[in-house]
Amino acid sequence: GNAFDAARKNEREATAAAASPTPAQVSKGDQASSATPAAASAGSPARGQGLFTAQGCAACHSTATNTVVGPGVQGVGARAASRVAGLSAETYLRQSVKDPAAFIVPGFNNLMPAIYASISETDLNDLVAYLLSLK
Repeated sequence: GNAFDAARKNEREATAAAASPTPAQVSKGDQASSATPAAASAGSPARGQGLFTAQGCAACHSTATNTVVGPGVQGVGARAASRVAGLSAETYLRQSVKDPAAFIVPGFNNLMPAIYASISETDLNDLVAYLLSLK
């Protein structure tokens, strides 16, 4: 085994430990997602940053505040926390990736490709952890 294998094992163990959400993690307003919300802390922001580029997110979303096609993601965690009443920033971001039509930011159109609805939970955890890390 190498360091990468050890890191992946630690990620799997952290994800398994976070698989049972606390009441604070489960929002009454989270009917749009059938997936159980996992703690963003179970995700890897570094891996999420790689996914942001590899999965094409950066083609439409700037990591600054400017608009490319979609909104820039700098500070998205703070904005996401107040975007939809009853949804935490994490739940809102998870929903926005898997079901972007659930809430469309005023001034934007629903142009996000539906392909992201099938993102794995591990990748989604990592991507959300990365987005929440952007201040």
